[in-house]
Amino acid sequence: TVPRNDSARRRTALALALLVAVAVVPFLGAVRGEFIYDDRVQILDNPLIQQPGLLDQALTSDVFAFKGERDRAWSNYFRPAFVLWLAGNWRLFGAQPLGWHLTNLALHAGVVLLAFALLRRLGFALSTAFLGAALFAVHPVHVESVAWISGSPDLLMSVGFLGTLVLEAPAPGRLRGVRRILALALAALALLSKETALLLPLVVAALAWNRSGDLPSSSRARVCMRAMLPYAALAGAFLLARHEVIGGFATATPWTLRPVDLALSLPGVGFFYLRQALLPFWIGPTYPLRTVTLDTVGWANFALPLLATLALAGLCW
Repeated sequence: TVPRNDSARRRTALALALLVAVAVVPFLGAVRGEFIYDDRVQILDNPLIQQPGLLDQALTSDVFAFKGERDRAWSNYFRPAFVLWLAGNWRLFGAQPLGWHLTNLALHAGVVLLAFALLRRLGFALSTAFLGAALFAVHPVHVESVAWISGSPDLLMSVGFLGTLVLEAPAPGRLRGVRRILALALAALALLSKETALLLPLVVAALAWNRSGDLPSSSRARVCMRAMLPYAALAGAFLLARHEVIGGFATATPWTLRPVDLALSLPGVGFFYLRQALLPFWIGPTYPLRTVTLDTVGWANFALPLLATLALAGLCW
């Protein structure tokens, strides 16, 4: 008779192997793809990642600094981990896209395994965690990030983001020693890959609140603050570095939104991403999002998305 713990290990190993297959097989067609869109300029026309002597400049500039010298940053994207990833892939594969696609697939498989590990850490049964991670692996919303070489910031950020949550999940805010250092390193990877990772402190706080349900509210609040504080400090340091590199909170562009336009556009943007997460049947090379202004605001582009978002938020609550 196989001991129960050995049987559990075998089931887990089988689940991990199947998840890697589920993550990789649907995207194998992408490995035949060429460099497209931003790939051509960010990789093929980028001396900052191709010449080792310029790497320090690449890591301390915005992503599009290869366009040349100017008095301000070319973009709002300060992503040194992504730039380092580009430089490493260039050393390995040069202008051959096959290797770049394979490393994207490897990252995606790693993210899926971390999603599975997080679900298990949160207490879900093996079968439930497997189904959740498998759905995550094949969700159509990931196509751009996995199949497009320049979509790797999402994958790199997710490795750091989910890796941090996996470590924190059992007892948020109580990591010590090597585990604390590793969690902060993963959080730094997420922040230096894509700005979306600035939400990590809030997610850690929510995780801490969820995991301390047996405590009174005041104690739960202290647990949340203790858990999120190291990541909030790290996020603050990143924002200071980004401000120094970008030259401000954001670069000025002809299409910079006024505060009122931003407020009016947010419901449509939020509802678009909720729809893509739940009903991902509208996929294309560009997003169908348009700025909402006082002149264009209406039922379809503001009121309906706002009401639908509030309804979904209420349902989740």
